[in-house]
Amino acid sequence: GALRDATNIERRPLVVGGLSLGAATALLWALQTDVALDGLVLAAYPESGESQRQWAQSFAAAIDAEGLEKAGERFVWGPNGTFARSDASAIRRGFMEHAPQALAGILRMALANIPDIGSLAPALSELRVPTLIVVGGEDALSLEPSRALATRIPGSQLAIIENSGHVVNLSQPRAFN
Repeated sequence: GALRDATNIERRPLVVGGLSLGAATALLWALQTDVALDGLVLAAYPESGESQRQWAQSFAAAIDAEGLEKAGERFVWGPNGTFARSDASAIRRGFMEHAPQALAGILRMALANIPDIGSLAPALSELRVPTLIVVGGEDALSLEPSRALATRIPGSQLAIIENSGHVVNLSQPRAFN
């Protein structure tokens, strides 16, 4: 699509990246594309596996049944939410900017279907793109996947930014940039 078309224009370097689901999207695209990349930035790479799938499906069903505010309070930014309290306000603000049915669809169709890093291991070992993996030191859900990626992508660098959670780019923008 648009990214592929943009890469046909002679402008370099081409670095692709994302945060959370965006990081998974960027990685999966990098593994499948024939476009030459100059770099890959994977920030707050999301957890995958059965517990993540169940969480995403349950959160989506709760959005449909209760609305985004109540479901988000229960699953994400409330006292029993998934993310660090320091991230709650920024994550809530970001979620509330979108249509609830769109978020439910993203949870069901994208977040619930991120391949397990172990299943990607053969492709990751063949990835020859300079890769920076960034994760907040307090991001309990992304630390393990980020470390796993760093051990599987040859020559990758792992940057753990202390005093930050899942929205590492917002909580520590200087260190992130």
